[in-house]
Amino acid sequence: KMLTSKTCIATAPHVNLSEAYLRWPKLSLDYEILTFRSTWSSHGLRYLPQDQFKVDDSRAAMKSLMESINRLIRGRERSYMELATGQPFRRITDIVRGFSRTYLTMFLSSRKYAPHQANKHGLHVFRSLLAERLLHERRELLDIDLNHPDIRSFQRDGILVKHIPSLSDKSISLQDRAELVRIFQYAAGDSSIIDENFRLITERVTHRAIDMQHYMHMDSFSSTIKVFGFLKPVRSKNGPFHYVNRSHLHRLEKLKIIHELVANEDELNICASPRIYPHLQVKYGILASPIEVDANRVIIVDTNGFHYRGKGVPGTKRDFITTRWDTIPWSHRDIPRLSPFRRFEGP
Repeated sequence: KMLTSKTCIATAPHVNLSEAYLRWPKLSLDYEILTFRSTWSSHGLRYLPQDQFKVDDSRAAMKSLMESINRLIRGRERSYMELATGQPFRRITDIVRGFSRTYLTMFLSSRKYAPHQANKHGLHVFRSLLAERLLHERRELLDIDLNHPDIRSFQRDGILVKHIPSLSDKSISLQDRAELVRIFQYAAGDSSIIDENFRLITERVTHRAIDMQHYMHMDSFSSTIKVFGFLKPVRSKNGPFHYVNRSHLHRLEKLKIIHELVANEDELNICASPRIYPHLQVKYGILASPIEVDANRVIIVDTNGFHYRGKGVPGTKRDFITTRWDTIPWSHRDIPRLSPFRRFEGP
């Protein structure tokens, strides 16, 4: 009973569950789930928005928010909302209009999950959909050729594997840098913060028998862009990244999954990056593909889509190259995470 209690996992002292797993192999699935709950819960509870945004003028922010809702969430999106949640769309907009300044700040931040009693009635699903539509609008305004094959491929699939001939662990050619910047800016919906002044850094993955990254999940409620560069080929034995093409889009099926996670298990309240459990994968026919690549390839991927790390030989290591902007304080790796609602923060 203790092992199946969320409360116990959150409050119990440290237990060497690895030993328990080895002694009782039948606990495999539950053990991994419980380990992930414990680990990700601590991250979720301590999570703070990176932008630290606060609403100074709540009336102006609410007016801008309602204008965006009326402009971007139209017939098809409203129908998706109602079918996914079983609630009339009008109920959500009434709830939004009643936000306090404190909750409006939380709703419009980059926080992965904004706790509210109305999330079980579709508020979190609505927040995810609105963030996607705002990003699409920002992308349309960029001075980028939207018909470029790389852009069209990323837009469609949520992932792009790009051959970068000059890729090394420290630098790339100016031409290849320009190719990557175009994709980075489109993916982030920004050309002012995301510029060519990034550097390459090397990260290392050590494969483990039990790893929370082995479970299918999505990183946040909104688009999150990651970069993985490989100097050597990556094959199945290396534990490649797995991805569900087009799962970055908030279509009806995905909205149903998100709502089911919130309404039935309150998954997002427990873990800011919710897992897509095996029973949901079966129910919705979700199947991820391993992304095996040749040398000198860079993967740019929206991890708001369903993904997970493949299992490699425990104890082996795999290096990959990613990006970092030293001029951006919160940029540690990948594409700096920007608030999806930054249009409400002023000019």
